[in-house]
Amino acid sequence: MSRALSLLDFELTVLDDRPNLPTLEANDAAHHRRVISYDNVAAEIPRARTSTWW
Repeated sequence: MSRALSLLDFELTVLDDRPNLPTLEANDAAHHRRVISYDNVAAEIPRARTSTWW
């Protein structure tokens, strides 16, 4: 799914709580890969930017 979303010009961040997960490093379509505690996952989600194009 990361590859497909990357081709559609999404900026991807993969978050996982398992530091030795080989698929985390192998996911080369993701722009960012981070090992975090799922207890803090809400803090990792950026707030929406407000559009001012209109």
